[in-house]
Amino acid sequence: MTRKHILAACLLFVALTLAIAGMGYRAKTDIEAVVTDQFNRQQLILAEKIAADIGDHFAFLRTCLDSLSLMWRERTASDGRPWLAMPAFYNIFAEWNVAAIGVLAPGAATPVFYDAAGRELDAAGLCPEGCAKAFHEPGRLGQIALTRVYAPTDGPLAGRRLIAMTMPLADEHGTVGGLVLVVDALAVAQRYAHNVRSGRTGYAWVLDDAGYFLDHHEAEFIGRESLDVRRQRDPSIDWSRLTWLIDKRVMAGERGMDWYVSGWHRGEIGPVKKFVAFCPVSIGGAEDPGNRWA
Repeated sequence: MTRKHILAACLLFVALTLAIAGMGYRAKTDIEAVVTDQFNRQQLILAEKIAADIGDHFAFLRTCLDSLSLMWRERTASDGRPWLAMPAFYNIFAEWNVAAIGVLAPGAATPVFYDAAGRELDAAGLCPEGCAKAFHEPGRLGQIALTRVYAPTDGPLAGRRLIAMTMPLADEHGTVGGLVLVVDALAVAQRYAHNVRSGRTGYAWVLDDAGYFLDHHEAEFIGRESLDVRRQRDPSIDWSRLTWLIDKRVMAGERGMDWYVSGWHRGEIGPVKKFVAFCPVSIGGAEDPGNRWA
């Protein structure tokens, strides 16, 4: 065999090796893309399930308020003071993460709040501006409204992240009163998301409409703004993609899949590419479409 033939054979061998390597790399890349897509779609199913469970939770509380409103109207016709009996129905809400029930007697300035034992609570911080406003807006009788998540700075529930569900009602003279359910937002989020796992190490988190964590694997993140707390933990990471993802997709109410780079994952420290699926859950309903969690 001449040198020319040997050289040609070597070149052919190299070309075939590169072609096979290229095909192998492309196959590996294609398989990784398929596996990643399947994994993210499974995560999306989990996100949709959490969103549906949270939505059903608030739907149940709405149903309970509707039922109490019927009792309010019926007892108004019979004894004229149904608001006096409302605290007795708190046991309906005891297992549904309601932290307090408020009763606004017709014509009263502020609601009176009770705990699960029927004891009257200090009302400080329990009825924020959105709650109080609901009872003074014309045309809202019998309509349920939800405030955004708030955290009282004082009073019996200081520091907890809450939502007030309000329902204005009237007595036989048309004087406005009504009901308030103070819901523990953290407890609701954690009830449906905290033990959810995707794959071996994936976990769920829940954001309120302002981007604050209502649930997260990292306990110290809960109750804090989702981007600020990450920047504080590791300012060396470029958080621009996650910032865009949360601002433009997640908080915009989109449903979908994406990725971002973090500086840790569970107990492992160091840059890691994370895959994420997300789904909105409407809290405020058609009246307040911006009041949603993710």
